[in-house]
Amino acid sequence: MLNVFLNVYDDIGSVLNSGYIDYLTSVDKNLLEEVCRFLIVFDNAIDQLSAEERPTMHQVLPIRQLLIDQCEVKFEDSSELKELKFFL
Repeated sequence: MLNVFLNVYDDIGSVLNSGYIDYLTSVDKNLLEEVCRFLIVFDNAIDQLSAEERPTMHQVLPIRQLLIDQCEVKFEDSSELKELKFFL
């Protein structure tokens, strides 16, 4: 859902009424992009483990480790993303 919002971020002002414009313009596009990049790994993990026509049990531990690694705080992360990673 965040990816959809990111894709229409620049055009959304022409579609919504002025009451919502202030709310949406308060969303930092760079932060939105950073959060989407972070969450795409989780989305891919869900897709990989949700396969119905092939076994996926052998992928659980490697994907779990990938997600743990993804949650490690990096120096270049924004303070908001660091907070999200601490939460997870």
